[in-house]
Amino acid sequence: MKTHGSGPSLTVVIFLLALFAPAARAQGPAPQCSFNITNISFGTVDVKNGRPYDATGTLNYVCTGDSRQIVRICPSLGIPNGQRFMTDDAGHKLFFNLYSDEARTTIWGTWYSKTVKAPAIDIPIGRSERVTGTATLYARVDPSQQSVPPGIYKSSISGGNSAFAYNYTSQGSCDAIKSGSRVSIPVSITARVSDGGPSSQPIVAPDATHTTDPGSANSSGQVTKPPPQQKRSFWQKMSDNAAYQQQHQGNNQPSSNSGSGGSKPLCKMSDSDVHLVDGNWAGPNCIAVDANGKPAHPEEVQQQTDSQDKERRGEYIESHSCMTTMGADKANSLADDCNKATRSPHTGCNVQQNTCDEIKDATKHGCDGQGASAPDFCFTRYN
Repeated sequence: MKTHGSGPSLTVVIFLLALFAPAARAQGPAPQCSFNITNISFGTVDVKNGRPYDATGTLNYVCTGDSRQIVRICPSLGIPNGQRFMTDDAGHKLFFNLYSDEARTTIWGTWYSKTVKAPAIDIPIGRSERVTGTATLYARVDPSQQSVPPGIYKSSISGGNSAFAYNYTSQGSCDAIKSGSRVSIPVSITARVSDGGPSSQPIVAPDATHTTDPGSANSSGQVTKPPPQQKRSFWQKMSDNAAYQQQHQGNNQPSSNSGSGGSKPLCKMSDSDVHLVDGNWAGPNCIAVDANGKPAHPEEVQQQTDSQDKERRGEYIESHSCMTTMGADKANSLADDCNKATRSPHTGCNVQQNTCDEIKDATKHGCDGQGASAPDFCFTRYN
């Protein structure tokens, strides 16, 4: 009986498998990303002055995937009814908005809207196959809301209004990616509206080192010169200020230094606008001191110093971050070692907020902490 061999057909099948298998492998594993957003707080705002108030939040992301690919993140934050606002318990509204730029001109919207879109964030994975980073959300309370009553105002963007989609850039734009893998990342926004009353305004005491009589007119209408200025003793000044405090009781709280636009010096007893408040020398343009001339509230000095240090740090890291100086591949490789050594995503491993030397130091510290159980690279690259 004559049989028919299947050799040629089998050869064709094997050829086709060999032809398409490399293409399938080239796509690599699908990306995996996780996110969180810090809450946004405007602090205390005084709407009576009609000015806008600004704040920021931070989007943190961690993505893994094919080292040859670039991940595109499409972070949508919805705008219900076309407006963003916080409300108090009584339902009063305080309008605000979120922006993708520091100048607060480009509204951070959603890829599910036809008009107000969200930004697209593209991040190269690199050889470490893992990348961490941050993006800033810029927030602003709208100006000209003088009629908003005082109180605590809150808002939350969550559920379907906060949809973060992601995929490789090779899969297309955010309009195409938005229907793929996505997660919901909630963010809270808060503000305290002050009453804008007299107690929130600085009270300036009379200068106790000088007399305040401007002079008086005599019977002929001529103004007589005021008496010559006299220097008063420490105890005379304390007495004058005590009388002043009794006269203005309830309205003698110094203004907060938040929003002062710069650092404040320590108060001096000789300053004309310095007066006694609860036993300390205080004024609207200086930091209160006690009777020994030392800061009455050391934490205020520390906060001022921390703020200045943070500003200087931000200016430095903008041009010295590991991502900037070494590029994505090398920086992400260092960050991957760092996260493995510290056993979790660590702020000291962030390639956009640390220098490469700082990341290496964090890695060494993590390796030392693990001792003999540390990963192999601890003994070869960080010994």
